[in-house]
Amino acid sequence: MEMSNDFVPKNTIIEKMNPNTKLLAIISLGISTLIFPNPALGLGVLIFLFVVSCIAKIQKTFLKVVLGFGIPITVMLLF
Repeated sequence: MEMSNDFVPKNTIIEKMNPNTKLLAIISLGISTLIFPNPALGLGVLIFLFVVSCIAKIQKTFLKVVLGFGIPITVMLLF
C-alpha cells in the first residue's frame, strides 16, 4: 500500500510552536467558551482564530471550514 503525505511546510510561527502549547491554547479556548457562553465572546474567539489562521497562512482553509460548516451548525443550534 502506497502512502502519501500532503503536508506542506510554511515556516510560520504557529508551525514552530510546541504542540503541547497549541493543544493547551485550544483546550482553554474551548473551555472558556463553554463556561461563559456569550455572543460577544464567540465573536471575539472567531476574530482571534481568523487572525491566527492568517499568521499560519491558512486563512482560505479556515474560511472554507467556518463558512461551510461552522455558520450552518450555529444557525441550526440557535433555532
